[in-house]
Amino acid sequence: MRLLTNSLAVLLLGISLPVFGQMAFDSHGRWMDKGHARFPVGLYVVEEPRFLPDQRDQMIHRLDDIADSPFKLLIDYGNTFGPVERRKEVLDEMHKRGLSTFISLEGIYPDRWFANGGPLGGKTLETGLASLIDPIKDHPAVLGWYICDEYPNPQPVNDAAKAVRKADPNHPLLVCSNYHTADKLQGFADAGDILAVDDYPIPKRRIDRVAETMAEMAVAAKHAKPRWAIIQGCGNYVYNEDVRERGARIDPQLIRGTGRLPTPREMRCMTFLALTQDITGVLFYYYRDYQLAYDAKVRWEAVKSIAGEVTKISPMLVAEASTDVVTCDEQAIHFRVTQSGEAKYVIAVNASTEVRSGILTFPSSMQQAELITGSGLAYVKDRSLLLTLDGYEGVVVQVR
Repeated sequence: MRLLTNSLAVLLLGISLPVFGQMAFDSHGRWMDKGHARFPVGLYVVEEPRFLPDQRDQMIHRLDDIADSPFKLLIDYGNTFGPVERRKEVLDEMHKRGLSTFISLEGIYPDRWFANGGPLGGKTLETGLASLIDPIKDHPAVLGWYICDEYPNPQPVNDAAKAVRKADPNHPLLVCSNYHTADKLQGFADAGDILAVDDYPIPKRRIDRVAETMAEMAVAAKHAKPRWAIIQGCGNYVYNEDVRERGARIDPQLIRGTGRLPTPREMRCMTFLALTQDITGVLFYYYRDYQLAYDAKVRWEAVKSIAGEVTKISPMLVAEASTDVVTCDEQAIHFRVTQSGEAKYVIAVNASTEVRSGILTFPSSMQQAELITGSGLAYVKDRSLLLTLDGYEGVVVQVR
């Protein structure tokens, strides 16, 4: 039925849709669902079938927790190896809760899983992939395959993509890179069906580099392939062995230093910085790290709030890009303008820690401005929209 619906969308919209089972994308890289553009909001997780015999209750608790959040799309590092029935059981539990997932194959390279001593060492690429893909590729919870997780060289990713497509041509391939320029990202965009890019600037770099990186991603994807931003929610201190393996309390100096986590306000700012660029989805990294953080309860609630806000404004995010030439006289305010019918939507964020006011100049006069989300002053007169935003504040404003 989904394939029939996507075919109908092709006829109605007059666009070419790459169709992969449950997923179809239009010529702008938007996920088309029942003829409507959808803005995916996803979450990285790890659910390993090998732990099921002893930790089934913990898995159920995690999946219930996620199902009760805005996240319905997952990227699962865990469901790659293990007895087939246990792999299917994890997927069954996801499917019961309305969750769908990309399954990680991020190690299918000669120097990783196929290396001597690796889990697929001694197998051919064809037989190794068949053992990972064939048992679960028809499960309704499987959306696609995650074939690259910051691999440094695009050519092996391209080779791996060809092999995965041969093993399963019916699901899209998601590729993640942590490069920051279009020339470096180009090969990864060419290899996969969906390009995802992460930029984690906190605390070492300027927060507005997120916007620059996502703009480069859009160029690499030619503003056509799906392009998903990965939002930083964690910091290096959770990778301290004492924290990660033993749950120990570590020195406060390690928590507030270069390993610190972004604050909820910084996470929301980074999300809006990504949304001001021509992206078609966001992913948050990642559930386990949120739970390991000392502020786990607050952090997870903040991530859910941000994801819920993105879901709420998704119609504005998937609307057509406005053809208006709009300028802003304040460098700290990043913005993007979309349009649906007579209404225009300004997605804007202040990348400064201080209050900033900016005047956006449009080519024609407007009568009113309405805040859809966020807080600040939005005032219109003639062709000018004044935005006054607190530090790191993000807003969506409807103007007519």
